[in-house]
Amino acid sequence: GTGFGGTGFGGTESAQSTSQGEIRDLTARIERLEEAGQVGTWHLDLRSTRIEVSPWLQRTLEIPDCFDFDVALNQFFSSADAESIVRVMAEAAAEAMPFTIVTQVEVVDGRVVSGRTAPASSDPDADAGEGLGSDDSLDRMWFRHRGEPQRDSFGGLVGYIGVSQRIDHEVRAGAERHAFHQTLQRVQRDEAGSYLAGGLAHEVSNLLQPALLMCGMAAAAVAVEDSERATRYIERVETAIRRSAEVVSSTLELARVDSEELVPVSLGAMVQDLEIFLDPHLFGRVQWEIPDEIHALSFLATRAGVVQVSLNLLKNASEASPGGEPITLQARVETRVSPFREMIVLDFCDHGAGFTAEALTRAFDPRFTTRFGTTGNGLGLAVVRTMVERWGGTVSLSNRTDGGACVSLRVPVVRAES
Repeated sequence: GTGFGGTGFGGTESAQSTSQGEIRDLTARIERLEEAGQVGTWHLDLRSTRIEVSPWLQRTLEIPDCFDFDVALNQFFSSADAESIVRVMAEAAAEAMPFTIVTQVEVVDGRVVSGRTAPASSDPDADAGEGLGSDDSLDRMWFRHRGEPQRDSFGGLVGYIGVSQRIDHEVRAGAERHAFHQTLQRVQRDEAGSYLAGGLAHEVSNLLQPALLMCGMAAAAVAVEDSERATRYIERVETAIRRSAEVVSSTLELARVDSEELVPVSLGAMVQDLEIFLDPHLFGRVQWEIPDEIHALSFLATRAGVVQVSLNLLKNASEASPGGEPITLQARVETRVSPFREMIVLDFCDHGAGFTAEALTRAFDPRFTTRFGTTGNGLGLAVVRTMVERWGGTVSLSNRTDGGACVSLRVPVVRAES
């Protein structure tokens, strides 16, 4: 026989010699396992192009236990998807490797009406549902099909055997992750714009207010015909106006660069940008431990992104040290052995109470916050990690042995020859 519970579908000589009762028990056990795991088995015989499917797949898709594979393939899938499925299976057979195909099936009134594939892959660990849309419609189901070729005693390809698992939850989880990633990107853009606008307004205000005062003093000097003093005040006004123009130009450059691809950003450039956008009071609290010999080292990022991440972490460190204790920004170079790579390490440290055990494990969760009753929304470190990972780096948290918290960024060094 060729039925699922007989000798043709995964049967063995020992199974053939068992009693019918034992076969029924074994079949029932397999069906219970299939139901619990949302998984079914199948066998494709290339000599007849017939495919046998297990009871769980029959019930789930309302299909017969055996049908013509070629007919079904061309009936329910587009020609491009059908060719893609056949190509992946043929490549797997040629390389004697297993394959993975992900499909979306649409069901109307309990019957399959159409199907489509994700980008076909021979990789058994291919991402579930990559390339497929997701919605909450109950008449759409997603399956991951894993199979491997079967050969006869002469090495000829005779068919495929495999399993199909329903993966709706994985695909929807992937869609949720994608939606969250888009939200983070929007938050990054909004926060970057807020930081840049805030820094611009603060810096220009600091420059123009003294300039207005100098204008009044210059006018007073002119009134008493003190041309030397008037000239000195006017020169200071001109200096303030030029500095304001430089700040505006720098802000526009940062906004423009942040919308483009990653570029090498040196440690020296990072410090220069922070001098512009960091609040002077906070800037004065920062202990800069960046050796001169590594100021020229660069890493791939966007300048606005570096400003945003640095301001975020320095602001957090300041709020964790309300007593006015100093904040440390330390830069060093770390060498990884496997794979060999030089990394720039940026440590943002405070002298506050440090991270709690819960914060150390959950601080990167999008909605986790320790600032209950304040404006904290928990997105800060999640955004920081997303941006640093885009630069090819990592973010880690630790507590200092002498008290306080430390957030460490590790990003690959980019040298001229690379």
